[in-house]
Amino acid sequence: MKKRDKTLVVFSGCWPSHRKGYEIACNATLDLLAEQYKNVIYFGPVDEDWNSSKSSYSNVNFIKVNFSRSSQMRRFLKSLYSFNPAITVRFWNAAPDVLSVLSQESTQDFDFLYEDIPTAYLLPKLKKNYPNSNHWLRSHNVVFHAFSGVPKAVGFPISIFWSYEVWRIRRFEEKVAKLATSFFAISQDDKSVYEGYGISVDGIVDVFMNSNTSNVGVSCEAKSVVFVGTADLRKGSALNDFLQYCWPLVKEKESGAIFIAGGNGTDSFHEPERGIQGLGFIDSEDDVLRKGQIFVNPQTLGSGVKLKSISAMFAGKTLVTTSVGIEGIPATKGKHYILADNWVDMADQIVSLMRSSEKSYSIGENSQKWARDYYSLSQFKARSLQAFFPEIK
Repeated sequence: MKKRDKTLVVFSGCWPSHRKGYEIACNATLDLLAEQYKNVIYFGPVDEDWNSSKSSYSNVNFIKVNFSRSSQMRRFLKSLYSFNPAITVRFWNAAPDVLSVLSQESTQDFDFLYEDIPTAYLLPKLKKNYPNSNHWLRSHNVVFHAFSGVPKAVGFPISIFWSYEVWRIRRFEEKVAKLATSFFAISQDDKSVYEGYGISVDGIVDVFMNSNTSNVGVSCEAKSVVFVGTADLRKGSALNDFLQYCWPLVKEKESGAIFIAGGNGTDSFHEPERGIQGLGFIDSEDDVLRKGQIFVNPQTLGSGVKLKSISAMFAGKTLVTTSVGIEGIPATKGKHYILADNWVDMADQIVSLMRSSEKSYSIGENSQKWARDYYSLSQFKARSLQAFFPEIK
């Protein structure tokens, strides 16, 4: 296959890996596109660990720039001096360095890929400087939709500021989607949401999962429920509600049930007397996944592909989740996962699986087989390559 002479330039708020959501999604497109170009420049955050010498990409130049995070409040206050939302603030200071690096390249013939909406802060300036280049914007979720429930969750008066931020995100998202040469959603569900708001989507670019991801398998402890993920503002509120309203119903019927949560912030939920183990930061998700057969994703806010749910399926877990927690995943309800959109139903489903380990293991085996096929590299390439290059058949 002849590679393209243009240089591909990628902007990302993380480094590519197989470890967690954003990183997995960015790794997928880099795997896809690095095969198509002779040279790739990948701009990533200076404040995150990255050792390019361990990378398997011989044609990718990884460059650390000032895509640095600051506190949520600091970003919001800084953004008040701009028309751009707070989610873009971490990319503001890097623009001069990016332009300087690009100006020193031997070729000025570039294609640009902006990984997720916040990186598109750079898009207007770069499109002005490079008007004949492709400027591809890949959304990882419908950001304003994902945050739409936060104002209600945080309550007054903080809700005033969040409502303003959500409005700014939507305005920004609409603007950069139109400005991009092509705008890609990460799932069919997200595409439908965007189009419902009048935002055109040119294609879908989802993800693949490494075949070595979560080799845990089924037949783990049947009466232990596991959760892996960050308990941040959006996801933490759903986990809190699950433990407050659903878990007591499970314990009423199965007093020996154990809930084990791993990930940043989960240690705040640690209550051994209620059968809840909050482990906090973990080095390996597999260590948690081995502790129980049932995996719960109680997410009630958000959009995009729920990589947490896919990882659970890859590991052979029996996934119990909400409609939000399965968004973007075209699996079959009842065969590959269990759906429950209220806490009473979710508790009943969890108890039923605890009492029928054969059924639980069967769903875990079905989901693992399906996920490892659908989210394989070959299937991902077959689905996604034509979004970037329609001429490829």
